[in-house]
Amino acid sequence: MILRSLLCCTVFLLLLNIQSISAVCDLRVVKNPLIINSIKEKISNSKKKLPTISSKDVIFILNLENSKEIIISFTILSSDYLKFISKVVASIKIKSVVTFDKILEFMTSEHPEEKFNLDFEYEISDFKFLKPDNNVPYVSLLDMKLFHGLGNYIDLEKKDGRVFYTVPSEDKLDDIHMVYESGNERKEFVFTNSPEKPIVPVEEVEKLGKKPEVKPKKTIMSQISSFFGFFTKHEEVKNEGYDYVDEHTKLKEKIY
Repeated sequence: MILRSLLCCTVFLLLLNIQSISAVCDLRVVKNPLIINSIKEKISNSKKKLPTISSKDVIFILNLENSKEIIISFTILSSDYLKFISKVVASIKIKSVVTFDKILEFMTSEHPEEKFNLDFEYEISDFKFLKPDNNVPYVSLLDMKLFHGLGNYIDLEKKDGRVFYTVPSEDKLDDIHMVYESGNERKEFVFTNSPEKPIVPVEEVEKLGKKPEVKPKKTIMSQISSFFGFFTKHEEVKNEGYDYVDEHTKLKEKIY
């Protein structure tokens, strides 16, 4: 009876988590069927053998340097879905000048033909393959909250919140930021390779980079190695026509 009650409570809490996540408008995933079909067509015509992707696997990123470009990306996983192999990125050009808000709305609209008359250019650039450094940006918001610590910084129960991705430019695709906006509140996050803090606000990045360097303690063996290393260095320099020991002796004579 107690076990059943605990199970019910766990399910209830999980549903609450899911509902709170769904309250945040997730403007990271491409939902526009026109864009998805173009991506799939590009994949089928590609010379490289790429996996079939689903619409929920493709994210898009705003290029802050060029408002007429949308960067799209998805991951390639191993056949057992356990190993992260590569990130694939491409770009979509926009002919007309539109605001970032319109781009966000267009890319996440499931019925764009009914709501928009934007002059988009649907030819997608060739795919680029990036080294597998960190795939946190591609997980769901629920995973970010439960496993990556996003809930420590954002109250995901705010119904007017929204999240989306930005990069400073196309040349800096490894510097993805996630922006969270809710009314007048705006927070910006970056993704790290730190298991303790895979998601941190931008203002905490410097703190992560200032960890004290742990220097190894000097041992007898290390001192002996340094002693012999001095003579090795002396011989190397002497062979180049400069005698370190002689010059050091001359300098001492001048001082004393």
